[in-house]
Amino acid sequence: MDRVADELWVVPNDVYLPGGVHFPGRMTVVRLATGGLWLHSPVPIDDRLAAELAALGPVEHLVAPNQFHNLFLADAASRYPEATVHLAPGLRERLPALPAGEVLATGVSWGEELVGRRIDGMPRMAETVFLHRPSASLVVTDLVFHFEASNWVTGLLLWLVGTRGRMASSRSARFMVADAAATERSLEAVLAWPFERVIMAHGAIVDHDARARLAEATARLRRGATALPGPVAAVS
Repeated sequence: MDRVADELWVVPNDVYLPGGVHFPGRMTVVRLATGGLWLHSPVPIDDRLAAELAALGPVEHLVAPNQFHNLFLADAASRYPEATVHLAPGLRERLPALPAGEVLATGVSWGEELVGRRIDGMPRMAETVFLHRPSASLVVTDLVFHFEASNWVTGLLLWLVGTRGRMASSRSARFMVADAAATERSLEAVLAWPFERVIMAHGAIVDHDARARLAEATARLRRGATALPGPVAAVS
């Protein structure tokens, strides 16, 4: 487990898909003002990692932030039965075996330090992104990728989806847009947030020019716009 900022840590995890495709993954851990832990996109938690987490505080929240990041959620919920599970809209309807939980909604928050906003217009992804205000960190999942290929088959896949060698939204994400105007509005609102770092589930953390780089990376989801939407706005 690596500390990124005060009250925020990340835990790497490598996922291998059929055919040898390598997806480097990441769980984000936030210690809330309550002292409890918020786990975004849980990874496998063995006894060693559980001990590291316990040293930080009790696990209070388990977050499945979109339709695809649920692989290790059930195991995490079994290990932490007292934790509240938070699910992307439609996820449990698609996978009824998942633990029951609260559905993530735009405007979900945990105290003053953590707020989420769903990216509208993409119901097949239904991703919620989160702003950790104290560290000015934006936490995203499959909205953008930012990793290099570790083998040729992964490189081929990244080339096919349009994210090889750069931070970008994939072609797969673009195919999931059902309402371009709604997606654009959501992204404009997120890009107006006061973040200085982007923590991704897949790829290198961005800690310089973060807003501008995310604006460029999501341009094709914003109907070609690469510029930032304007001055930093209040989080809502």
